[in-house]
Parts: sequence; structure tokens; C-alpha cells
Amino acid sequence: WSHVNSALALQTVQRLAREPTASTLSAPTARVLSCTAELLDTSVCLLRDSAATLPPPRQRNRAPNRTEELFSVHSAATVLRTLAKCRGTKVLGTDEAGDEVDLKVFKKASELLTLWMQRLDGTDHRLDHMDVANLSWAFSVRGADSAHDLAFFETLVAHFTSSLDRAAYTAHSFSNVVWALAKLLDRNDALRARLGPLPLFKEELLSRASVFAEKYVQSFRPQELASTVRAFGCFGGMSRWRSFFLVAVARVRQKLPTMSLDDQVRLALAFQGLLEASPIAPQELSLSSGLLSCHAELHKQAQYLVNTVAELGESRLEEFSPGELAALLGAAAKSHSYTGRLWAMALQRVGRKDSETLDGLKVPRPSWGLEEVARLLCAVAKLYGSHALEHRSRPAIKAQDLSGVVRTDFVPAIMKLLTVHNLRGLCHHTVAEVAWALGTLAEQDPDLKLYFRSSGEGVSEKFLAAFDSRWLEQLYFTDGCLLLSGLVRLGANLVEHPELLSWGSQNLAAVAGGPPG
Repeated sequence: WSHVNSALALQTVQRLAREPTASTLSAPTARVLSCTAELLDTSVCLLRDSAATLPPPRQRNRAPNRTEELFSVHSAATVLRTLAKCRGTKVLGTDEAGDEVDLKVFKKASELLTLWMQRLDGTDHRLDHMDVANLSWAFSVRGADSAHDLAFFETLVAHFTSSLDRAAYTAHSFSNVVWALAKLLDRNDALRARLGPLPLFKEELLSRASVFAEKYVQSFRPQELASTVRAFGCFGGMSRWRSFFLVAVARVRQKLPTMSLDDQVRLALAFQGLLEASPIAPQELSLSSGLLSCHAELHKQAQYLVNTVAELGESRLEEFSPGELAALLGAAAKSHSYTGRLWAMALQRVGRKDSETLDGLKVPRPSWGLEEVARLLCAVAKLYGSHALEHRSRPAIKAQDLSGVVRTDFVPAIMKLLTVHNLRGLCHHTVAEVAWALGTLAEQDPDLKLYFRSSGEGVSEKFLAAFDSRWLEQLYFTDGCLLLSGLVRLGANLVEHPELLSWGSQNLAAVAGGPPG
């Protein structure tokens, strides 16, 4: 049994992970992982011996002096990527057992790779660019929660940064790496706290990565460009990548009319992400000195792209999937952009039937699930009553017309989907966002507030019936704040739900540092 067999076996398991019989694979998968862990142990011991004869990173054949037992970095990267893809499936057994196996193999493989990068960087044994991309992606999926993970993360970033000068990356692998690293930092509070607000490695990474991206921007496909733009937005430090941003905007503006609908939406969302990362508000675009001028340019160009994509979408509404349409309108709302006709058409479309008759034949429409409706609902709540409704220079429907569409088409469609059963099937964050959005609409529109309170048992009661104490135990503090805010605005009587008040009391005490109550 070799490292190559370990990687191939786990790749096979991963391809079968979504099959109905995947649970029957847990026992043989456990045996494969046991062999993998033993091989990794041996590899780490050999690699610590500076006199050991080392194979090339992608060795596939047996060699003398026990080096056939040494895991190649390519095999180790493949194992980690495959395990990351198997997370959440039944091939790793129960959740607890699967997490334990994943943690054990991940730590052994990352220890091996850390030693490999520290000893052999700058030699012919350096990691291949796709191996670095696979490692970064696997790491971002799994997260980082220990000092060992931090050491691996810093070694990986240092290896990636130093290898950028050699132009060893394609646009595809480069965008995968920077997006994975940015996502890992953005979602991992513990890692971000240990690294500090702007560690030195990030400054060097941003400087070199922006130079690389600007130099090869013509070879980036739309998806790769979108991933890179979103990654830089997550990293912050705009002064380091401003030059790349301007070059990227110019390329997108040139190619936008010929791009597919998917690519247009993806790029609109990417540049909207930059808007969210910028601390300068849209009404402050008149500032024109130094870094403030840079931020003003960012807002101006990003708003232009979001508006242009939204306007192009008006003539192609039926080509949008529900998720794409919800995402695009969400970006338009966040950037304070208002394309009235697209909003009206989209909100009316939610309430239409799942099929239409064309030439006597029933043609299916993409159905709207509560996830997509929730995203669109949040976009409406952000836009509803904002200055974007009054400050459009081109002809558009008026604010009161949008209110009419919301009342007659959109809200009734939501109420049909808003059942206790459907709410229990959503993730905590989505439930909290839906409650917040409905509460925001109710606060801004008295007619909607009355409608919500008089519809059946009341909207707030549906939310309160959908969760119990166990559900609340898994609720994050920020999501709980959104949920409570929405329920109060919807008129919920929280006194009758002591478990919710208890959750709020305990979390406030944790934040304030005092006793519960």
C-alpha cells in the first residue's frame, strides 16, 4: 500500500460520496485512512532526517532506501483536498467520527507539508502551483483552530508569496489560492485575532499578488477575475492593489457586453464585495485627496458595473435563475443602485406559476425556493425607502409603484412559502435574515405591518413556533440579534417565550462580562 494508492482510493470514495449507498463506504474508508495515517507518520519521521534521500514531489514509482514510503507533496495535497470534499457526507461515518478522522489525517498531512516547504523551498522539490491551490482550498474549507494550523497557514502563505516572482502560477491557480486564503481569514475569527489587524505577511502578499494580477490580467477569465477581486476585498489594504483594480475595471467594461449572464452577475457581485469592504459611504464621493480619492473611485466604478449589469439584465430576465436574480438585485441594493423595471419584473416573477403555456405546451419555470426568496427579500428590505428610489436620473417606476408590487405580488408569494416546516429546513442565518427583512418592511410600511399581524396566526408566531431550545443553542450572537430585531418589529410577544429571553440574557452577559440577567 503506497501514498499513491491512498490518494487514488480517497478520490474514488469522494466521487461516490453523493450516492444513496455512500454510508456503506464508511468502514473501508476508515481502513484506507488508517493506512494513510501510518504512511504519513513514517513520512514525517523520514523527512525530519536531513540525510534522508527524497523523491521528487510527484513520485509514483518505488525507489530504494524506503523512500517509497515517503508521501509525495502531490499525494498529500490530494488527500487533504479529497477529505475536504467529503465533509458533510456519510463516507466518513458519523459526524463525530468523521471529524476525528479528518482532524487526525489533516494534522499529519499538514505537518508533513510544513516540513517539506521549510526544508525544500527553492529547490526542485518545491510544490506545484495546483498543489498549493488544492491545499489552500482544503484549508479554507476545514478552517484553522490551533497553533499547529497557524504554523501551517503561515508557511503556506510564505511559500505562495515567494513563488509568485517566478510566475509559476496560471490565472486559474492564482485566483483559487488568493480566494481560499482570503476566505479562510475572513471566516476564522481565532486565526484573525492571532495574526493581528494587518500582519506583515499580508502586506507582502497583497503587494506581490497585485503586481502579478495586474501583469497577467489579460489572461484572466471572468470567473478568475471575480474570485481575485473578491479576495482583495476580503484582505483590505486597498492602497496595495488600487492599480490592479483600475486595470481590472477597464477590462471588465470593455468585455461586459459580450460576457455570459453568469459571468456578468459574478463580476457584479465581486465588485459589490469591494464596496462593502470600503469604509467610505457613497454620499462622500466628493472627497478627492489621497486614499479618499481612491475609495471614491472604487465606489464610482463598482456602482457603474452593478448598474450596467442590472440594466443589461432587464432584457434577459427569463434567462436568470432564481439564485442569480436574487444575488444581482442584492448587489444593486447594497450599492444603492435602483433599476426600477428589473425590480418590478423580478418581484412579480416570484409570485408566478412554475410553468407557462407556449404554443399549447407547458414550459417549466425555475422554481423559487425559500433560500432564493430570502435573499431577494433582504435586498428589498435594504432598498425599500432608501434614497436610491428617488435619485435615479433615467426613467424608472416610482417608489410607491414598487410598494404596490411588493404588497400585491411579492409578499403574498412569501407568505405561501413561510411555513413552520420550511423555516425549520433553513440554516440559522437565513431564518434570522428573513425575520429581520420582514421586520424592516413592517416598520417602513404600516399597511404591511398590519398585514403581517393579521395573516393567519401572524408571521412572528410562525417564527416562534419554528425553533426550540436546542435550535437556540446553535444560534450565533449576530444572527440572534437580527432575529430578535425582526421579531420585535413584527410585534412578537417575547414575554411568552422565556427560552428566547434566556438566550438573549446569557449572550448579553457574555458580551458585557457580567452575570446572566
